[in-house]
Amino acid sequence: MPKAHWLLSSTALVSLITTPLAAADLESSTPAPESKPAVSEINSKFDVRWNNMFGVDSVAAVGSVSIPLSFSWGAQLDGMVGSIDGDFAGGGAAHLFWRDPDTALLGFYGEFAHASADGGGDQTRVGAETEFYMDRLMLSALAGYQFGDLGEGFFSKTSLSYFPDDNLRLYVQHKYLPGDVDHIGSVGGEWLMPVHDNSVSLFGEASFSDDDVGGQVGMRIYFGPQKPLIDRMREDDPGDHFDLFMAAASKAIDDDDDPAEVIVE
Repeated sequence: MPKAHWLLSSTALVSLITTPLAAADLESSTPAPESKPAVSEINSKFDVRWNNMFGVDSVAAVGSVSIPLSFSWGAQLDGMVGSIDGDFAGGGAAHLFWRDPDTALLGFYGEFAHASADGGGDQTRVGAETEFYMDRLMLSALAGYQFGDLGEGFFSKTSLSYFPDDNLRLYVQHKYLPGDVDHIGSVGGEWLMPVHDNSVSLFGEASFSDDDVGGQVGMRIYFGPQKPLIDRMREDDPGDHFDLFMAAASKAIDDDDDPAEVIVE
């Protein structure tokens, strides 16, 4: 009996030791939730937009294509063609970025654009961009240096977006451009409509500066995986920044159109 009692006690002791270890091993072998790639798959978007800034009308068609380069890295190419003050305008841009769709984006941005109207010209812009994702909030920022005929110096664009619904984005925004443009504040939104497999959206923006009230409206079509707007903006294509070029060109053209002051003595 003492020997049997010892065997039972030893078995119980081994069981007490090995059971938690086995459970811990099982828990550690359970795969963690999968992280998401920087770009879910090759996708694109196309929009048409009308803009009025500083009394100058512009119309543009803008397209973007996003490409996964690796699991954590992606790239996007943007193109724009249209008219500002009735004359040709166009440009191209590129994004190279690291992104975790659950947390943030960090990347580089480059752009070249041209406006043919009197007072317009060429503009090159280079900088860094970032996005931070916090539940239904998204903070976006772009900053760098621009040079060319439309002003030289530091520029920036900062946006705070809120998604009251998965398919509705509302935002406030601040732009800073060198030269006569200076500061521009904006409020806007985009609504991904429940039509055509949730691929068509309407967007609009009202802008305010020291000497102007302007605005922009447009329609956008998304190509690629079907998903809500909040996921498209975090898993697919970053936004384009041609609004900065259109503001700078519109201001330069408006200044050029102002009649010269005549002093009569």
